Amino acid sequence: MAINIDDWIRFHGTFEADPERKVSKVDFQVEAKDAVSSTNGVDRVPIYFTDIQFQAGNALSGWTPNTKEMLKRLSWNHDENKEAATPNRFEGYPPQVYQNVQKRWYNVLGRGHRVIVVPNYFPEDWDVPILPTGLDLTLYPKEDYDLLRVSTNAGVWLPEEEQWYKQEGGIYQEIKQKYEEVIRYGEGERRKIEINNWENIVKPLLDEHPLHRRYTREFFVDGNKAGSEIKIHATTRTATVNGQEVRIVGEDSINVNGTNFPIDRKKFLLAPKGTVAIRIEFYKQRERTITTYDQDSNGYYYPIDKTFKYLEDAGIGFHGTVSFYQWTYGRSYI
Repeated sequence: MAINIDDWIRFHGTFEADPERKVSKVDFQVEAKDAVSSTNGVDRVPIYFTDIQFQAGNALSGWTPNTKEMLKRLSWNHDENKEAATPNRFEGYPPQVYQNVQKRWYNVLGRGHRVIVVPNYFPEDWDVPILPTGLDLTLYPKEDYDLLRVSTNAGVWLPEEEQWYKQEGGIYQEIKQKYEEVIRYGEGERRKIEINNWENIVKPLLDEHPLHRRYTREFFVDGNKAGSEIKIHATTRTATVNGQEVRIVGEDSINVNGTNFPIDRKKFLLAPKGTVAIRIEFYKQRERTITTYDQDSNGYYYPIDKTFKYLEDAGIGFHGTVSFYQWTYGRSYI
């Protein structure tokens, strides 16, 4: 028979305790009077009791649900025989049956900016309700890198005034202004060079730079060497690079080869029921030198070499794993 919260009744009473004596045991007995013990004279209706509490003082406190089973971790059996190709030969690693599996694992492999789709459904039954689940991501880059961003794949472009490479005083605004000037008044070699600087170099590199987008959840990691072990684990709310802790809060910029790149607070990633798309971005800082024209105090233009730095998707390869526990709605006790 089904029992819900409305079927329970709370009883309470008071008694005077002897301050000179200690409690060694408690005998409890239930006596029911004027109660329905059966529905038709045959089916017996049981009486349940739970949670006996002794409380000092003259004020009766309330109760709260026990959170022990509010969330329930799921487990399942995994039979590799169902997925093995037949006929086949296995050199020392035949298919196995794993009992009471609780953690899901997926291999991650990519190069450059990649979107990884992580399924989050109960393996034995798609219809089982699944709660949002924290993802544990472990990555190993195949080359040195200067910045890593891991994010969800849902985001928008920042307003132009907030885009890092379009700030006043930077190479983007400088070359854009020179381009607009030569379009109106320039001529000769200077006109050709400034048009080329803008249309073929600076604008393609920085106009729609991927770091000008912000995502619902994103996590930044400082640069390091090839083969570094990068762990961003939401289930324990910890992040490390080669075992060294990565700051989670209170950080608003990352130093990239002498340039402070601004970031939002780092946010761990979650997987809702169904699937979640994760964007993985490894960057290297590049240095580029272009010839442009400056103007002296007499109004004459002269060529000058200018160097600027920027972060670029250099196609860094990586591998790793993404894993997570699965949870569903449990129940609470009174």
